[in-house]
Amino acid sequence: MSAVVMTYFQQYYRKHRVEIAARRQRRYETDSPYREEIRQRSRQRYSSLRKQRRGRRKARTPRTGPAQRIHPTDNSTLFSVGAFAKCIHRNIKTINKWERNKILPPPTLVDAFRHRWYAEAYMDRVAALIQQHQSPKGYIRQDTFKPIVQAAFADTNGTKE
Repeated sequence: MSAVVMTYFQQYYRKHRVEIAARRQRRYETDSPYREEIRQRSRQRYSSLRKQRRGRRKARTPRTGPAQRIHPTDNSTLFSVGAFAKCIHRNIKTINKWERNKILPPPTLVDAFRHRWYAEAYMDRVAALIQQHQSPKGYIRQDTFKPIVQAAFADTNGTKE
């Protein structure tokens, strides 16, 4: 292994860093122009760091687990849109688009916060339809899938399970 070679200044700083830090703190407390200069440098440094981080943000993934379930009064379990998306192996955006285009029937329950909740039977029925009608690569044509879903949910006579 090679030894770490330190310059004179690095050695001096390592030996005197406590005294140097104490001098800096005294100057910061007593010298207001110095204090403002330090604050300005700090604001610039953290502003540039925040700008760099903004470009690297990742898309949020949906939570799964008990927080995604509610139990209405009839003892049936309802699942959130995230759990529904996982069940049918699709993205939440896809479910939103399908509901907006009236491909899927309305959810089982929409609460006061406009959160959508789906019954297990509803999810199973949609999952089975997707399984039957998707291409080998997993694609579904919306124009042909819409009448199939409407026909499958029409036999419930307008009631949601």
